[in-house]
Amino acid sequence: MISCVASVNWPVKQPPMTSTDRVRVAICTDGVFPHAVGGAQRHTKLLVEHLATYPDLDLTVLHPHRERVFAHVPGIHEVHIEPVVGGIQYLFDCYGFSKNVRRALATLPRDTVVYGQCLAVWSGVSALRDRFIFNPHGLEPYQAITLESRLKYTPMREVHSWLFRQSRHIVSLGGRLTGIIRRHAHRAAKIHVLPNAIELPPSPSAKRYGDPCRLLFVGRHVSNKGIVYLLEAMRLLAAEGYGERVRLDLVGSGPLLDQLRSDYQMPNITFHGAAPEHELNALQDAADLFVFPTLFEGMPTVVMEAMAYGTPIAVTDTGATLDLLTAENGFLLRKQDPRHIADTIKDFIALPPDRKRAMGEAARHHVQKHFTWGIIASDHRRVFHEVANR
Repeated sequence: MISCVASVNWPVKQPPMTSTDRVRVAICTDGVFPHAVGGAQRHTKLLVEHLATYPDLDLTVLHPHRERVFAHVPGIHEVHIEPVVGGIQYLFDCYGFSKNVRRALATLPRDTVVYGQCLAVWSGVSALRDRFIFNPHGLEPYQAITLESRLKYTPMREVHSWLFRQSRHIVSLGGRLTGIIRRHAHRAAKIHVLPNAIELPPSPSAKRYGDPCRLLFVGRHVSNKGIVYLLEAMRLLAAEGYGERVRLDLVGSGPLLDQLRSDYQMPNITFHGAAPEHELNALQDAADLFVFPTLFEGMPTVVMEAMAYGTPIAVTDTGATLDLLTAENGFLLRKQDPRHIADTIKDFIALPPDRKRAMGEAARHHVQKHFTWGIIASDHRRVFHEVANR
């Protein structure tokens, strides 16, 4: 998904911490956005760019891309790791890639702090234990709802649980994810709550909050995003006379896109597909309410991006979404419940414009205070120094 991320100005050096000398950090990842697409890949790009502003961090990035991906950032050392694509099973490829990562890490100074994104650091991890930081990201394998999906994710759960037992420093995005990690981690492990983050766009234009009410969904069109329940809620609203009072824009691609376009041909529903950045930004700016009825999640960046545009949110309680939702900025949705989604939308429509505007301002303020990259990169820096000093 294309993000509304602002660029970083270079060089902008931050003051060093006084607790120790320069800290060597190796950030290991299976891809960097936009060369690879995904939440962890985008996280790597933005984290590295912001960490590079600290003169007390000596950064090495291990990734599978043959070209330099941080040529625009001064002082970043990049190491190409040959990817493994066996085509048999995804976990086999991950383990093979991690073996190549292990060999490259062996060439770095022994005091290097190793930060592993997802399964990029796996092989030989026990030897790195005291200087390894494991960021598993969204923990979807532990949040599957149906029996079929739980069985599908069993191998991934087992691998993550083993890594939790081997790791002494683990990153949680927050919310329910911290409890999941604690249940599976070694008793001596320290869990560092380091949420996802975004860059605030320029101040959004004033939303008009008129008729029709503009709803926005951004995400992959897959079953676990709860998109079908949102579309069924739109059918309920149309049947109850709200067809001309509400409009839904959906942005994203995925295996369900064509089928959903066929099944929900309604004049107030627009499937935009994988919209370009300028179109997504315009939709964010125009949206009155961001609706995200996901069934399981980590910390959804798309929700934070909507909040950054001053948009109230309606989300389910999963992953770290409750760290984003407050009583002032949105609504809590029940999972798999079109009736509740429709009623929530009607409740929002009934609010006066001033109340809606206050909710949007509260949403933007919440992100600005807690979830911008300047804050989260600084927290990472603190953890790197802590691990290095120990």
